[in-house]
Amino acid sequence: MISRGVAARPRGEAIRQTVGRYLADAAWQYALSVNPMEASLPHATVERYLRLSAEHDRAGKEVECSL
Repeated sequence: MISRGVAARPRGEAIRQTVGRYLADAAWQYALSVNPMEASLPHATVERYLRLSAEHDRAGKEVECSL
């Protein structure tokens, strides 16, 4: 899906980029109040975000179909 002039990118790429920033980008860690020495992202959290993202995508497609 393309919205507001932003090209869609594969979900896996976006997740890898987000995880990388969360774990290694000091600006993100500061904004999220994450201690850089303790930053971690459990597998269960990644799985939850994948599930929520998939649900969001399905909901968006249902709305598009009904328009």
